[in-house]
Amino acid sequence: MDPAKQRRDIGQFLAQLLPLQVLRDAHSLALSFEREELFRRYALKRMWLIIPAALVFAVVSAVCALTLLIGFRDATTSALHNWNVDS
Repeated sequence: MDPAKQRRDIGQFLAQLLPLQVLRDAHSLALSFEREELFRRYALKRMWLIIPAALVFAVVSAVCALTLLIGFRDATTSALHNWNVDS
């Protein structure tokens, strides 16, 4: 594979992960939902799938965040207990 093409492909992939690009894509989808009847019918017909998927996403995100917080708390408290400081 050509190294220049590989770098360009990686750059395009990373550009998709930038928050600004994600927000632009979300805004574009919201506008198409508002303006295009066919897309609106498609989304409303599948709303019974969209809502549970959003709830699962929210629950998984919350569990990951709590796990990370608990792990940091345990790591810092054990490090503080092992750090002997004589006053």
